[in-house]
Amino acid sequence: MNDIVMPVNGHRLGSVHSDITLDIKVGKGIPRADHPLLADIVDGPWGWMLPVEQGIIAQRISSESPLIATYDVNDGDWIVKEKSLEQEKIPVVFLEIVIAKTGGKLEHVPRNYWALTNEGRWGAAPSDADTAILVDITNILSRRGKRNGKDEVGETVGFTKNYLEGLPHICTYSPYFGGVIGMHQRYGALDSGYTIPFARLPKKYHDRDNVQAIRGRVERYDQENRGNGKLVKTGFDYHQTEIAVVSERILNEMERNGERLPSIPKDNPPHHWFHTHPTIYRGFGQDFPIHKAA
Repeated sequence: MNDIVMPVNGHRLGSVHSDITLDIKVGKGIPRADHPLLADIVDGPWGWMLPVEQGIIAQRISSESPLIATYDVNDGDWIVKEKSLEQEKIPVVFLEIVIAKTGGKLEHVPRNYWALTNEGRWGAAPSDADTAILVDITNILSRRGKRNGKDEVGETVGFTKNYLEGLPHICTYSPYFGGVIGMHQRYGALDSGYTIPFARLPKKYHDRDNVQAIRGRVERYDQENRGNGKLVKTGFDYHQTEIAVVSERILNEMERNGERLPSIPKDNPPHHWFHTHPTIYRGFGQDFPIHKAA
């Protein structure tokens, strides 16, 4: 399932539109010549965690997990402001997916980005895979907040849900931002109420003793409270102060070391870049108390 090129054919997956120019390409159907553009799309928001070059894109595409690119007609677009795009059709949204085995239980979703993605290289899907994890969906800078009636991100999500119809479970590995969680809810996802602390840290920080200790305490808290209605936010609020203090130390150390820092959304604390808050598109809910109150 790695070599599909599919035009949207004059209609959106969610509603009719008379001027759709989008094409959706999957895996090896994405031209190798476009790998540098895809690398730039991902490197912009996530290069602080792992610098992304075109060679990494080739590795990820060669895995058995589908990567999906949505193309549109170039309308004076750019990824990096100083470098305008020249080709007629360009990738405007890039969605990276990991195929995994979870048994429909969020506690089986990998605890950090590095375990999830095979150190950023992706890898072969397990033979008994039952879950698609939408790792990151990123649109190019010139399309963010642009109201052109095409909803490229929504098209990509809609296509993906249909494309992965053979898998019983689909969740996201979203950063812990209200805006991102809300976006997925608009496209039909449920808020899992489940947060994985420190799931998105640069490799050099994610094995720190204090990070591991907090993870362990949060997971023990969850195990003790699973099934009795107290599993809201994975104990994240329970350890909010400690998590925030450690996160702030890591941010300060990154700044002192001259490392790239995450860009900070206005509606979230800076350290929320470091954490994952899945949303659920399919499955999981039968064995998981998603919406119970604490």
